[in-house]
Amino acid sequence: MIKTITVLGASGSVGSQVLEVLEDRDDYQLQAFSCWKNIEFARKVLTRFSTVKYVCVSVKEDADELKKDFKNTLFYFGDQGLLQMIGDANTDVYENSILGFAGFFPSITILKMNKVLLLSNKESLVVGGKFVNELLEQGLGKLYPIDSEHVAILKCLYKQDLKNVDHITLTASGGKFFDYSREELKNVSLSESVINPNWLMGQKITVDSNTMMNKMFEIVEAHYLFKLPYEMIKVVADRKSYVHSFVVFKDKTRLQVAKPTMKDPIIYALDFGVPLNNENDFCDVETNTQNNYRFDEVKTSRFPVLTLAKKIINQKGCLGCVINAFDEVLVDAFLKNKIEFKDIDVIIFNIVKDYKFKEKCSLDELKKIDFSAREFAKNYLEDMR
Repeated sequence: MIKTITVLGASGSVGSQVLEVLEDRDDYQLQAFSCWKNIEFARKVLTRFSTVKYVCVSVKEDADELKKDFKNTLFYFGDQGLLQMIGDANTDVYENSILGFAGFFPSITILKMNKVLLLSNKESLVVGGKFVNELLEQGLGKLYPIDSEHVAILKCLYKQDLKNVDHITLTASGGKFFDYSREELKNVSLSESVINPNWLMGQKITVDSNTMMNKMFEIVEAHYLFKLPYEMIKVVADRKSYVHSFVVFKDKTRLQVAKPTMKDPIIYALDFGVPLNNENDFCDVETNTQNNYRFDEVKTSRFPVLTLAKKIINQKGCLGCVINAFDEVLVDAFLKNKIEFKDIDVIIFNIVKDYKFKEKCSLDELKKIDFSAREFAKNYLEDMR
């Protein structure tokens, strides 16, 4: 049976690869997508996929311009337009690779519609994992992650006894500056910071990878996906990004191994969590032979942002939303040459210390909390000048 699908954030690194995978699938039909400001990309997608009926972009002017050439397509714009398009498209499956907080309410909307959500937007769980899980526990929607690390964990857990799990371990590439001292970070340039040695990613996520903020988010994501306490989630570095993640069982260790490409996790999600019958996809090793693979310790003294995961998981409330907002503002400031790379995590800890958090918050409050935290971070940066 052919399933209809909407791709959100289609022009990004993951979204564009989803489209490439869909071109080779005869069990999916692309009916809607969003691409925000990349209008030429939208034109190309509309030409490639004749089945598209709904498109959302950033502003009305771009939507009106596209209407002139694609008269049989409905165009939407802005945040409200995006939510309206999600509802109007009413597809069987939604893939969400929108970047940042902007992807949270689309995820909530999709689950409330009782649809299948293929999630690349990790901020949905960092910002409001509690609300996402509440919907899932009510039987609303299904969620399959696309992050390579979490897909790897799910593959390792496939048909395994969860009671036999000792802990899970997320791997990190370590980014470009893994071996740099804090002192050496002073010389890091913007052009260097938007390069990852193993993965092809957008600028924001590449910077987050280099600070390990991205890995911190993935710890929080793993907590909500697998319902594991912080103490059962570890992080090590695999500098080649060959082992995507692994599960240490009480009697063995199972590693998921693959080349550093997002297409395998995308295929996994499109197949609703049934791994391919590929004997090379993962392997079991005796616990005491893990050293056949090269893993490096990730020290919190070098990557202090990793310690924020424990705070977010244990404190609940709005802390994840606030820290995500701080990070989005600071990385944007760095990409605009307003601060240096070495300042990102230092400033985050300073403003976390000064900010007053709400211990409890409702779903409706999150948008105001996000806005308030962004303003707080922006004002902090202004005061630094």
